[in-house]
Amino acid sequence: RLRYRTSYGQNVLNHSKEVAHLAGLMAGELGFDVRLAQRAGLLHDIGKVREFSAFPENDYTDEGNLLGHIVMGSEMISDRVREIDGFPKTLENELKHCMLAHHGKLEYGSPKKPALMEAVALNFADDLDAKMMMYDNNTKEINPGEFTNRLMTMDMRRLYKKKK
Repeated sequence: RLRYRTSYGQNVLNHSKEVAHLAGLMAGELGFDVRLAQRAGLLHDIGKVREFSAFPENDYTDEGNLLGHIVMGSEMISDRVREIDGFPKTLENELKHCMLAHHGKLEYGSPKKPALMEAVALNFADDLDAKMMMYDNNTKEINPGEFTNRLMTMDMRRLYKKKK
């Protein structure tokens, strides 16, 4: 179901794989837990499976409107972990923290601010991937050497498409 969910014009499965890759690179470069960063990247938007209705409608479900994908994703981790005997509680808490903090700020919908460096890497990777996709989507229709109109989703910036 994730391949039909969109996140800034790309499907959520591809977005999650890219975020996992970027978060893992950052964690590795900085000496943090690469596997945690990658796992969190893969799972960070899993709640969107329940947040939105089935394709092609992709409307918010009642649960999605009330709870949002971040909380629902954390609940999904808890539900799955309960089914795995001996799953490390520390890993569960770290994964859930990364999930709950991946938007980085309370005003962006995260119930927690990142407290683990892997959560910080996840937040930056998610934001970077979304911004790169927005750049790509918004510069497709302009010629090299031109600027886009001001974009609300990019803090009212005008993006420039470089000449080759």
